[in-house]
Amino acid sequence: MGTSLATALKLGALFKSFLGTAPDAVAAGTRNGTAVDRMTPGGDGFRGGTLIAATGPETGSPTGRTLDAKIQDSADGSTGWADYIPPGQATVAAVAQITAVNTIKEVDVNLEGAKRYIRVVEVVALTAGTSPKIGAQTTLVLYGADRMPV
Repeated sequence: MGTSLATALKLGALFKSFLGTAPDAVAAGTRNGTAVDRMTPGGDGFRGGTLIAATGPETGSPTGRTLDAKIQDSADGSTGWADYIPPGQATVAAVAQITAVNTIKEVDVNLEGAKRYIRVVEVVALTAGTSPKIGAQTTLVLYGADRMPV
């Protein structure tokens, strides 16, 4: 038997979305997102999340493009940022590299081993072209906190 409509409408309380990096036409380089506090009022924090990265249109006619996005963590949200490797994994929490325009990729991440604050780091590389730029953005959707539906 399926979930009732009344229950389904309350599921939004179990998730919280954060802007990783703002949508923008970006040149090649690195953008650091703002610190996201994983703690919830009176709770123990979000224990999981989904990192979503997307590209949009490009300008300047590049012949190649890549977008990489990963998660870093920090104890205080301002210093000591380091690439986050989830428990039981050997690699950094990151989406698969994007190599085309108008593409979206995502990865689910176990955050139980992360420090209190996390952020997204986005790296764009563009080959050739004249002052090339590509639309890029990242989003974090966090879940697994002890928040209850309203």
